[in-house]
Amino acid sequence: MIQNIRPTPQPEYPYLPPEEPQPSGPPTPEQESEEQHEPTHMELALADHTLSPRFTAEYELTEELGAGATGFVCSARRKTDGVTVAVKFMYKDRIPVTSWLRDRQLGTVPLEVFILKRLNHPSIVKFLGYYEDTKFFYLVMESHGTAWNLRKEQLATTNTTPP
Repeated sequence: MIQNIRPTPQPEYPYLPPEEPQPSGPPTPEQESEEQHEPTHMELALADHTLSPRFTAEYELTEELGAGATGFVCSARRKTDGVTVAVKFMYKDRIPVTSWLRDRQLGTVPLEVFILKRLNHPSIVKFLGYYEDTKFFYLVMESHGTAWNLRKEQLATTNTTPP
């Protein structure tokens, strides 16, 4: 039988977390420097690095899209027509030895470059080219979402709904 159950005593006042002090006046130089953005992987990796002249003649980097263990991905604008592309920068020294392939057309390239060049499917980004220098392989692909954006534009102009 449960007869001796008593309610748990409640504190007289509810618990309120301590208030954080509010800044007064304009921010100090220390506060301003803390508010500045952290450099991206792209900014750190390319700060003292010269990109391939062939690449810089064709493309202009815009922003970092993401980063991982073997490199980072940026968006870029193709200078000839303004098309936005994605460029994956892969550190050569971080690509495992088992992931290199010798190809008659491409030379010695990461397996990812070899495979993407040969794939052709509407759900897979298209290979547009690759470049290299002493530090990186650059894999240039259509920007993810290009086909989706095109499809949305087509639907908007025809006033139909997707299948």
